[in-house]
Amino acid sequence: MSQGTWENTPNETVMQRTFMLYGIRYLPHYQRLGQFVSPGYDKYSTTHYGTHELVSAGAVEELYPLWSRASL
Repeated sequence: MSQGTWENTPNETVMQRTFMLYGIRYLPHYQRLGQFVSPGYDKYSTTHYGTHELVSAGAVEELYPLWSRASL
């Protein structure tokens, strides 16, 4: 690939565990294993949810295709 051109292929996704709670999908944190975040999460947010917290609140576990997360 020459400088200034972009490869037009999508990143590969893998099926990952997510949780649905009241129509909102909670995604796994990119670096914190076992932690999930809500949509709109940014690096300054401190709100993370553990599996137990989400299940206790009534969230349903689902598999969803996402980009790979860091493996720690």
